[in-house]
Amino acid sequence: NKKSKKNVAVIYPNVMSKTGMETSDIVKAIVDKEQIDLVIAIDSLATRKIDRLNKVIQITDTGISPGAGIGNYRKRMVQEYLKVPVIAIGVATVVDSYSLLYEYFDKTNLSKIENKKISKEIKSLEVPNLYLTPKEIDLELNELSKVISKILNKILNWIKIDK
Repeated sequence: NKKSKKNVAVIYPNVMSKTGMETSDIVKAIVDKEQIDLVIAIDSLATRKIDRLNKVIQITDTGISPGAGIGNYRKRMVQEYLKVPVIAIGVATVVDSYSLLYEYFDKTNLSKIENKKISKEIKSLEVPNLYLTPKEIDLELNELSKVISKILNKILNWIKIDK
């Protein structure tokens, strides 16, 4: 049984604030020039629950919207734009401060009326919503990246390519 040769390339385009370029445009240029068949994009996700931080890995075939979880909408990295399938792998790495407050008050013994009143007050705050991440983020992401890379290696070695 003859094994198909698989070419895999990895890029780390960084964030737009550092490069001045849309990540989707960088990936699109590479896809077009190198005739890439599939894009696997890995990014962080914002979550509304603190117990999901660095514990949830989401995998979809609907692409990725960089920055959308924190209200910083960038050009989407989707099949319609890249003209190839896009698998998105997201890791829950940040939670916003308002969600933490909502979660805290949900766990209290307050009545629904009191809870609604507090929620309304939180929404009316004139302070910026902060995004938080655990102090152990580097260690935890190092372990999560090992898990993701092992899974990707197994999948990419399992897929049969007929060209």
